[in-house]
Amino acid sequence: MRDFDIGSAVSSAVAFVGEHLRLILMLLGGALLVGQILVYVMVGTSPEAIAQQIASAGTSGDASQLFRLGGGLLAASVVAALLQATAQFAIYRIALSDEQDLGSAIGYGTNAAILYLLFTFAVAVVATLILFILVFGLMSMGVLSSGGGASASTILLALALMLTFIPLLIWLLARLFVAGPAMADARSINPIYGLTQSWKLTQRHQWPMVGYVLLYIVAALILQGVLSLFGALLTLALGDVVGAILAGIIVAVPVGIVGLAVAYGAYDRLRPDDAGDIFG
Repeated sequence: MRDFDIGSAVSSAVAFVGEHLRLILMLLGGALLVGQILVYVMVGTSPEAIAQQIASAGTSGDASQLFRLGGGLLAASVVAALLQATAQFAIYRIALSDEQDLGSAIGYGTNAAILYLLFTFAVAVVATLILFILVFGLMSMGVLSSGGGASASTILLALALMLTFIPLLIWLLARLFVAGPAMADARSINPIYGLTQSWKLTQRHQWPMVGYVLLYIVAALILQGVLSLFGALLTLALGDVVGAILAGIIVAVPVGIVGLAVAYGAYDRLRPDDAGDIFG
């Protein structure tokens, strides 16, 4: 394991993109393009428009319309997420090992992506249940008001929870940031392995990792904001379907490349010298 610092991690990320740009554009770019098209095929409009329709159906109380729209958007989003995760695992696998067979890497990436997304979904369900129980408990104790207005104590409690939760979330993200590259390096499809390995690798460097993740979040938000302006102009020029698909690609591909690269850059600095195929 080499010493970790933000500058060296950024340098590794830039070198990774330079060396594997063609592969990244082919796999990640292709996955994002197919995902964008699938959303329109399965939903019939842009995610933004369908979200507005879902909100309208919820306000009007049209349950059948709400489930139809929400179900279509959910199905399209799951397929798009699976394609993107498969591409990411396959790219990491090729970049971090001597495995250069594209078909084998994609096969590994598909299996890893399915299990990783299932695990993420399970964690999201548990977290939602815990949040629901917490909110219900606070309401039953009278800490939170169930009426139309929000008391000063409710607002202060919400702010306190946010100020506590957001730093904790960023810290957890930093500790688990290299789970994907760790899985690909070991050719593991087990999400628990990736998370535990990431936790171990970031143990000695958790605060530099927090700074690194914060830098990535700020850069990604700025990049997404700037590219979204160009995407909006493109949508106006080319129409709601073609323009919106291209606009989505213009935003998603650069942001996706940045996310892929920064995780690789961190892992490249943190990976143990004996990392490699432990699962065959």
